[in-house]
Amino acid sequence: MPRRVITLIGPDGAGKSTMAKRLRSVFGSQGKYIYMGSNPAEATHALPTTRAWIALKRALGRSVHRSGPPDVDSRPQAPESTVGTLLQHVKSLLALAMRVGDDAYRLLLAELLARVGYVVILDRHPYADYYAHRVAARDGWLRWGDRLHGFLLDRAYPRPDPVVLFDAPADVLLRRKPEGTRQALEARREEYRLVARHLPNVVVLDATRSEGEVWASLLQVSARLLTDGQPWGQFAAAGPGPEGAP
Repeated sequence: MPRRVITLIGPDGAGKSTMAKRLRSVFGSQGKYIYMGSNPAEATHALPTTRAWIALKRALGRSVHRSGPPDVDSRPQAPESTVGTLLQHVKSLLALAMRVGDDAYRLLLAELLARVGYVVILDRHPYADYYAHRVAARDGWLRWGDRLHGFLLDRAYPRPDPVVLFDAPADVLLRRKPEGTRQALEARREEYRLVARHLPNVVVLDATRSEGEVWASLLQVSARLLTDGQPWGQFAAAGPGPEGAP
């Protein structure tokens, strides 16, 4: 039986979030969108403890953006002092507890929604986002929390299945979303290509094409991966055009 959860991954600027929300709208009230990334501004679901922590940081005037996978040129470096090293380890364990709690909540929610008949679109996935830095990484200094995160991703987290990877070179990504560096974006692109080779069911979409062409391909892929044909015909016929996408 086809899965009712589909995961969209890809580097920033590839268009996955726009397409994920648009795909959800095709299914109307039977579609659910869950953001799985680390940006609180984009979060659709979070534990009360996470929301309280973010609210406290805002009240204190501190940045609330929880960092995602590290850029290629900003990997953690071992502190010079023993005390500094220990503090980094403890801090990483606390951050991991919050991250894993939110991940587990969102992934469990997606599975429960799918079991009762909803079609769930996941925007990002922790396994795909962190695979290169936590599971595949073997060199360099890692904090205790980072090492434990890699172990959990490899042994405890469910693999996303099926997956659609939005792929585009760094120059295209920068034109669409001028954030980060060309080097960092190209590295992130290669990381997603790497994890795609270790997942069971991945379709790669050429995200350099026009929005309409990418959308048409995503609809075709989703029809094959998510439904058995009969319900999809009903949803696709009622689905909004480009101007109706959220």
